[in-house]
Amino acid sequence: MCFQCIIGMIIDTFTVGVVVAKLMRPRLTNFTVHMGSDLFFVWPVTVVHKINEESPFYKMSATDMLQAKFEVVATLDGTVESTGMSTNAKTSYLANEILWAHKFENMVSYSATHECYEANYENFEKLIEIEMPLCSAEDFAAAASDGEDKGEDKDEEKCIGDRRSKTSIEAKKKKSSELYKPQGL
Repeated sequence: MCFQCIIGMIIDTFTVGVVVAKLMRPRLTNFTVHMGSDLFFVWPVTVVHKINEESPFYKMSATDMLQAKFEVVATLDGTVESTGMSTNAKTSYLANEILWAHKFENMVSYSATHECYEANYENFEKLIEIEMPLCSAEDFAAAASDGEDKGEDKDEEKCIGDRRSKTSIEAKKKKSSELYKPQGL
């Protein structure tokens, strides 16, 4: 499981700087992810945060995500190498804006006609729904290791039992906007 956001610039440029994402929750400490110091923006970049034991999302199921009160703040600070100009971009995502079981559609493809790779910016905000259990990464890892211990491929009973119908999740998502009331973030 992972958390993704996509970054792209319309101009071809080499940006020197740091991409940082922070998770902020009321009354809890920040979790900071440093994504690297040099990014080459010839193509759009998908920033991926792998959800593992150290991730603040590790124990969150799809239902928990809908009811949680947090904000992910993503910032990009850098310098355009060719001009020396500073650039800064900032965005944030509330829990109810994060889509479970989705990934970004591929934007880069090889053009046999032009014999080169091309970026299709029409796909910049397009998402693909994927199959994914609704349980937390922690529960999924536990179910997978239980299956290995028993000599099975996977014992996903723990996660399957947590599945809800799509309409149930969508209904909860609509209500989730009422659950998040900013409190000085």
